[in-house]
Amino acid sequence: MVEVRDSLGISDADLAEDLETQFKLIAAAYTTGEADEIDRVINHIAFFRHMKKQELHEAGDANDKDLGE
Repeated sequence: MVEVRDSLGISDADLAEDLETQFKLIAAAYTTGEADEIDRVINHIAFFRHMKKQELHEAGDANDKDLGE
């Protein structure tokens, strides 16, 4: 997940606002056919969308790598 997101050149804070990239990451996860990967991507995106709504995404930027691996 982190590798795909990083290859797109987007931070988690930006990801929280970028619906097109969210869709790309979810679609890529589904192509793996692995339920754990799908869950990880969806949960990661949902977490940062929630943080954005709560205006806490800046605090999460320091932990970008920790959450996706």
